[in-house]
Amino acid sequence: MRITRIAVIFLLGILLLSAFACDGDGEPTPAPWGTHTWTFYAAGFFPKHLPDSYTGDVVLADLDPANLPDEVQGIWWYDGAALEYRFWVPGVGGELTTMTGQLYNYMVLVTGACEWEIPLP
Repeated sequence: MRITRIAVIFLLGILLLSAFACDGDGEPTPAPWGTHTWTFYAAGFFPKHLPDSYTGDVVLADLDPANLPDEVQGIWWYDGAALEYRFWVPGVGGELTTMTGQLYNYMVLVTGACEWEIPLP
């Protein structure tokens, strides 16, 4: 009887913890990711991607221009469904509005060596 009571209390504890880990819509609340750094060693056009395990979106319009390296001139992504490139240029914008992980590759144009620390919400 005592083992049954302990098992029931243990299971109730797990259920309570699961309830607190959700944000009210039944879906788990994603943990904040912090940042991801892209390093460029010279001027050029380089392929980059966010972590493959990152499932969120970086909204490019929300990036603080003060935190963008001056060397970053733009980001391009090939949209295979539309068979066209989408782009984003700091201070100008473009058709590319978000970046995500999950093997999406981007091409980044930089005018020199720099590090870009990208916030991952």
